[in-house]
Amino acid sequence: MDESLVRLEADLRRIQGVSSVRVVGQNEPSEIHVVSSTARPPKQVVRDVQSLAAARFGIAIDHRIVS
Repeated sequence: MDESLVRLEADLRRIQGVSSVRVVGQNEPSEIHVVSSTARPPKQVVRDVQSLAAARFGIAIDHRIVS
């Protein structure tokens, strides 16, 4: 896995309510698996994933690859 994806995975774990993350892919994410608490709606968690990836890494994430 690309170093930037390793850093993305580590940063995604810091999102409020997220307990575990796994990013799958080589040069760009093809799947992002997130386990989070029920304190925040799933749509908000996905938006946070997209925002963090875009702001810190310049990676556009399609919401359909986040589960």
